[in-house]
This record gives sequence, C-alpha cells and structure tokens, in this order.
Amino acid sequence: MKEKKSIVLCGKGPLVRRILDWYITRPKEYKVLCVVPVVPTEDWYECDLAEYAESLGLSVERSGDIEKIPGFLETDHYADILQLVFYKKIVKKETIARFGVGLNIHMSELPKYRGARGINWALKNGERFQGVTIHKVTEKLDQGPIYSQNRFSIHPEIEEVADVYQRSLKYAYTLFAQTMPLLERIEPVEQDHSLATYYSSKDFPKLGDRLTFTKDASAKLNKLL
Repeated sequence: MKEKKSIVLCGKGPLVRRILDWYITRPKEYKVLCVVPVVPTEDWYECDLAEYAESLGLSVERSGDIEKIPGFLETDHYADILQLVFYKKIVKKETIARFGVGLNIHMSELPKYRGARGINWALKNGERFQGVTIHKVTEKLDQGPIYSQNRFSIHPEIEEVADVYQRSLKYAYTLFAQTMPLLERIEPVEQDHSLATYYSSKDFPKLGDRLTFTKDASAKLNKLL
C-alpha cells in the first residue's frame, strides 16, 4: 500500500484553494498538516484561505510564516511535501531541509521570467507563448530543477494580463493534478541558467500599460507612481 504523504500548503488565491481541495479529497494518499496563507490577504480574492481551511478543520498558521508552525523547529523532518502556490516569502535552506521535498508552481516557462509578474512581462515583451512550471524549491528563487512544465499560446495584441492569468490558473491546476501521482517517479531536470531572465518589483515601473491586470487600470496606476 502506498504510504500517505504529509503536506504543508502555503500560498494565496483561487489556485491554492483548488489544490487544497485536491489534497483533502484524497485522504488515503495525503494528509494536510498545516495551511500557511500569505498575509495580508488581498481584498480582491474571492476566498480567504485561512478561513476556508479552518472551516475544514485544518490547522492554520495565520502569521504566514512556516517557521512559526507549532513544533516546526523542534523536528528535523516536519512533513513530506512543502507545497508553495504564490507564496511571497523566500524560504530559507534550513526550512526547506525539514521537508522531504519542496514544490513551487511558477507562472512562466522557466528559466524565462523568474521573479515577479511573469505574465505581465511576457505580454509586455510581445511573447507568443507563456508557460507554467512545477519545480523543486531551493534557496535560490525560481532556480530549482523542473518536475513538469506546459506551454500555451498567448496573443499580446488582443489579450489583457487578466485573460492570460485566468488561463494560466487552469493550465497550472491541470499540470499539478497530472504531476502529483507521478512525482516519486519523476527525475527533475536542472534548468539551463544561461537562458534565464529575471524581474523584481524594482522593475515594475517599466511595465507601462502591462503593470496590472488591464491596460486601463495600469494607465491609472502609472499616474500615481
């Protein structure tokens, strides 16, 4: 019989809720030990992850800090899988080491568009394709070996960031659901770091009309910067 895997799930937004639901509907295979939401929760999200997890009877670390999970620092191995979904904090090497493996879902075709707002930058740069990547969490942001990846067409001349974002969520969930049953048999592949691109919050002013979800909203926000 396959051994049940213990999970710590960290993140924000509608995708992390779908992934939480995927885990809890498979109780013979997975046990969610704790949910760690990103704090504060953005007002525009339809679901408060902490409240939703608590409604399911799950343990929640409302500080948003993995290391503050009760008992976390008292053990060398806390859980089998650390699952990150839009988790904003850099996870330290010592924290990662307390898990069997750390997995992150990144909204780009790594190694391209590491860092923040990969969808925005892809549209700003006139890309014809965008991707979603599941990779191993390491102490270096978005640089871990890749477990799985998909690629899909985008259309910068007619699409808003919001359009590509919504499609990315669907592709990401499908990729996650297809990857997890195979995870233990997948040998992750190192990224080609020579092809990497990276953008941080310091670069946001360069996004222009791709700064936020729509061009109109970006124009208004740019006037305030």
